[in-house]
Amino acid sequence: MCRESNFMAKKEQTRKAIADYKKIRPIVQFGDLYRLLSPYDDKGAASLMYVNDAKDKAVFYWWKTRAFYNDIIPLVTMDGLDPQKTYTIRELNRIDTKPLPFEGKSYTGKFLMDNGLEIPYEHTLPKEEQTDWSSRILLLECN
Repeated sequence: MCRESNFMAKKEQTRKAIADYKKIRPIVQFGDLYRLLSPYDDKGAASLMYVNDAKDKAVFYWWKTRAFYNDIIPLVTMDGLDPQKTYTIRELNRIDTKPLPFEGKSYTGKFLMDNGLEIPYEHTLPKEEQTDWSSRILLLECN
């Protein structure tokens, strides 16, 4: 019975991920690409984002490229946003047991490009599901 419920949960997660992808596909397909943190810079993380032409929607990708132990994770500032617009943050394909601290909050494009967001390098999952690897996909939409 436990396997069946796990299978159903994974199936629902997959269904939601496909729906999220269909929502962001035009941004990724036709938007401008900004390479924010190269995986070759040996900082333990990589990041990029896509911004649509109207600069009212963006998709931010972040992932770990190595394990962190008592290290400082690099802060990634965003690029390509309109400094005058306000963006609401929503994590896509969230697997954590609780949302990110900035989930549903709004920030100006200027703040995001000057300061970025502090991305947690671990997921909040039950201990048996924890790994050294994590990634995040954030959707930014103007209010």
